Amino acid sequence: MAHQEGQPNDHLADGWLTDFEAECLEDVDNSESNMEDSLQRETDFAFQKLFLQFQNSATAIAQLYKGIEKLRLK
Repeated sequence: MAHQEGQPNDHLADGWLTDFEAECLEDVDNSESNMEDSLQRETDFAFQKLFLQFQNSATAIAQLYKGIEKLRLK
C-alpha cells in the first residue's frame, strides 16, 4: 500500500511510532522543502558562476583582439 500525499498515515494515528520516530519523520518532511530551496539556490549560484566565467572569457577575447589591432597599427 503506497502512501499518498495529503492522507494521514494510519500508523501515526494509532500511536505505532515512538515519539522519537515521529520527530524524525517530521524532520524528514521538513527537510524535503529545505532541500528544494537548497537545490534552487545551488542552481542559481551555478548559473551565476557560469555567466561570470563567460563574461571573463569574452573580456579576455576582446582584449586579445585589441592587442592584435595595436600591433597591426605599429
